[in-house]
Amino acid sequence: MTEQLIIKLAIWVGAWLGTVAVLVLIFLSINYRITATRLIITLLGIPIRWIRIRDIRHMSTDTKFWAERYYNTFTPLNRRLVIRRRTGLLSRTLIITPRNPHQMMHDLQKAKEILKAAETSGSEHPSTVAPPSAHSRH
Repeated sequence: MTEQLIIKLAIWVGAWLGTVAVLVLIFLSINYRITATRLIITLLGIPIRWIRIRDIRHMSTDTKFWAERYYNTFTPLNRRLVIRRRTGLLSRTLIITPRNPHQMMHDLQKAKEILKAAETSGSEHPSTVAPPSAHSRH
């Protein structure tokens, strides 16, 4: 092999490995946060998806075939939380993988109850803020 061919091969392999490393880091940097009115999905700290709490119809850990998927783990079967929304153009189902899906389901249910109580009392915004939580892979 000529020296130029070895250099080209090394550059190609290095670029390929670098691309894979960046994709893995991006994949692992998806986080979930619950606010008073929304579930926010972030990528590298930038919000990429917002789901209104009042739009959530049902939550479970059952699997669904057709859904938006926001995984932040290589083993999603153990940490899957399926959220079924009331509205949606293409997909009403969303799958996320928080570290503790049952705790996040509990937090979302609590936020739904707070919003419902705020609506019945006539206030536009909930008086009690949902517990701040950052459900990530950490």
